[in-house]
Amino acid sequence: MTLAMAGAALISYATMPLVNAFGGGKSGWFFTFLIFGCLAPFMYLITFKTTKERVKPVVTQKKYH
Repeated sequence: MTLAMAGAALISYATMPLVNAFGGGKSGWFFTFLIFGCLAPFMYLITFKTTKERVKPVVTQKKYH
């Protein structure tokens, strides 16, 4: 969860400098989110490949009548 918050903070801090670097206005926002949109599938793929589901088996006790 910590890395998710760090990633969100990084995107928040990087957005306005990128918008300004691409000229500001509508075109700045367009190219900034074009970059974010192109990077997102790779981030999702990395998350999918590196996530491991940890399920503990349910222990059932046998009842003897």
